[in-house]
Amino acid sequence: MNGTVTLGGRYVLQEVVGTGGMSVVYRATDLKRHCDVAVKVLRKELMGDPAFVKRFEHEARAVSRLDHPNIISMMDVGQDGDVRYIVMEYVPGYTLKQFIAQRGRVAPQEAINITLEILAAVNHAHKHHIIHRDLKPQNILLADSGTVKVSDFGIAQQKDLGNTINTSEVLGSVHYISPEQARGFAANEQSDLYSVTVMLYEMVTGRVPFDGETPTAIAVKQIKEAPIPPRQFESAVSHALEEVILKGMEKDPRRRYQSAAEMAADLRHALRSPSGGFVDGEHEPKRPVRRKKRKHRHQTRIWTMVAISAAVAALLTSILVLALSRLGSGSTVPMPNTINMTLDEAESELEQYDISTTIIEAYHDEIPKGVVISQSPTKGTGVERGSRAILTVSKGMDMVMVPVLTGGSRAEAVRELDALSIPIKEEKLVVSNLETGTVVGQDPEAGNWIVPSDGVTLEISGSSVEIPNVIDEAVDQATAELEALGLKVTARVYYPSADGKVDNVMNISPAVGTRVLRGSDVTLTLFAAPPDVYTAMIDVKFAVETGEPTTTVRAVLVEEDGTEEEVYSGEAAPTSSMRLTLTLERSTPGSREFRVYVGDKQVAEETVMFE
Repeated sequence: MNGTVTLGGRYVLQEVVGTGGMSVVYRATDLKRHCDVAVKVLRKELMGDPAFVKRFEHEARAVSRLDHPNIISMMDVGQDGDVRYIVMEYVPGYTLKQFIAQRGRVAPQEAINITLEILAAVNHAHKHHIIHRDLKPQNILLADSGTVKVSDFGIAQQKDLGNTINTSEVLGSVHYISPEQARGFAANEQSDLYSVTVMLYEMVTGRVPFDGETPTAIAVKQIKEAPIPPRQFESAVSHALEEVILKGMEKDPRRRYQSAAEMAADLRHALRSPSGGFVDGEHEPKRPVRRKKRKHRHQTRIWTMVAISAAVAALLTSILVLALSRLGSGSTVPMPNTINMTLDEAESELEQYDISTTIIEAYHDEIPKGVVISQSPTKGTGVERGSRAILTVSKGMDMVMVPVLTGGSRAEAVRELDALSIPIKEEKLVVSNLETGTVVGQDPEAGNWIVPSDGVTLEISGSSVEIPNVIDEAVDQATAELEALGLKVTARVYYPSADGKVDNVMNISPAVGTRVLRGSDVTLTLFAAPPDVYTAMIDVKFAVETGEPTTTVRAVLVEEDGTEEEVYSGEAAPTSSMRLTLTLERSTPGSREFRVYVGDKQVAEETVMFE
């Protein structure tokens, strides 16, 4: 692959710019148009799943029907071997989720303006009978140009193809799905508008209206609980804007806005008349005058809401188990335990009691794909025949495609891997003619699919130099020459001169002509005047076998009292053979024990004589 992945003979994948449960999005270079594009690639583990392939094809068909300045436009769709991909316009910028995280809260007027552009895109899609079904801040792009773009029609549905969905189908993101989607029913235009309203709520308050420890818990809140009015969190929210938000988040789709254009009209009205009072609907307005006019209706509403909440609670907790049904004890029985069952097993267990299921899928590092992670209602809860259970089912381990890292800098590789939550397992410095810090190799190669936690090994280029010939040069001259090349002269050992040479280089290690990484250590052996002391020459060969790029090598003499005197210390790269030559001086004759350590491991030992 020469360090790159090219799809369709023209789209050269660059860095990852987004990830999702179904696909990975890359910035790519279009070799024909000579411009940047965004390429969405279906995840490898999903390529053999007909349902996800069909969904991917649905997205391509859905987006191809849409042409609007607030919708990411599609440029091409293709298949390269097993890899399916969609080519879209590349929009530099950031997601609405990133924008909210940075701001904390968005000023109401700015939030309304962003929402109006989203509604314009939604209105266009609805006119073409396309329901998005997964509107969330992660799918909203705020372009550097200032335009708001809606993306990711991955679970979009053509209304004219029918609105029924399989109850085992993946729902939209649970923080933003409508109550009817949480129950497992089909999404419609009002479902999309509910999701848009949740995003508006999050923008002006800095928080989602419903949160919990598990997707199931959040889904239950979407169904059962009314949102806390946003003015309780942010007083800058006007009465009118609050009324729009409460209407947009009605539990009953019939009480919400019936079109994106209708909601947009009320938002523009809210900018002109912040005191409110113009929003139609069954939600409770917050101004006292309206509360007085509708006091009786509000009281009725309270009891209605109580009745609805009770009914919903009964609906969520209404699962039968075989045990009690066999006893014929009535319609209410304890909820069976489906956790750790396969989805087929769980549905088979529940189907005999006419229990339907809503399936929420989630990645899990330990529980195999297709196995139930959690359930609602919980085991033992009293439930009724004909009710619905919410099952969270494992999608298995999340897998990602390894991006192209070779040819770029280490810093670029780190950014791309961080975006995919892939750690660097190991870094190896290698000699290369490429610029220092360039990624010259990666394992696994680009295009392979891995579990993120498996990590990636990188080979990083280190600038190399050739050991010059400094034999017979004066030590100061040789040292200056070596240091000018970025090498470190870390040790100097002496060998008595027979011809009167003093402080001249006798030998250098590594040898002359060897290419080494800049910054490497070199050892000089020097001529010296014959000392008036006893000497011993040590020449020992050993291996450096470690998993580290470099390791400390130490040589010591063991004194008579057992203490160690370090006579050499340096850094060495892994090698099958290394030779260490030392001439040592002592003031007394006799034998000494000599040891060599690589890191903390002893690799050589011998007895030397000082004579």
